[in-house]
Amino acid sequence: MSYFVLLVKDTKKFNGSPPTGAPVYRMEDVSTEDSTTSSNVYCDGARTTYPRVFPDGMPLIIPVDVELLAAQGVRLRMKNIPADMTILDHKYELQAVTLRSGKYEHYTCIFKYNSNWLYYDGLCNEGKPSLFTNFPHTYRPNTLLYVKISE
Repeated sequence: MSYFVLLVKDTKKFNGSPPTGAPVYRMEDVSTEDSTTSSNVYCDGARTTYPRVFPDGMPLIIPVDVELLAAQGVRLRMKNIPADMTILDHKYELQAVTLRSGKYEHYTCIFKYNSNWLYYDGLCNEGKPSLFTNFPHTYRPNTLLYVKISE
């Protein structure tokens, strides 16, 4: 049985037209937790966060959604992104940043390889990474990728 999970405070099923202004998610053959099938749900738009539990130990990779942080009032720019962080005595180092151009809806990436930062844009340089020397000003950080470097 498959389940549909929205990370929002409340979802509601509806028949016919959704409430005015509600974000609607349409799904095909989705089973809900009460074993009913629904093709239309809407959410009230409120997010709920829960403390994370890692029963199998700390994860090797921690992705950080910069846009989600911005929606919660935390604004990160390249100059104030931490190069590393420690979580429960485990050290993580920034290894990659995806960048998004809001103007063109285009994504690129900078990533660390052999102690150098490389820039990747699938539309340029025949898809080959190049040395990262200049930050593209029309792009903003979208996702940060931290990798565990110590136990």
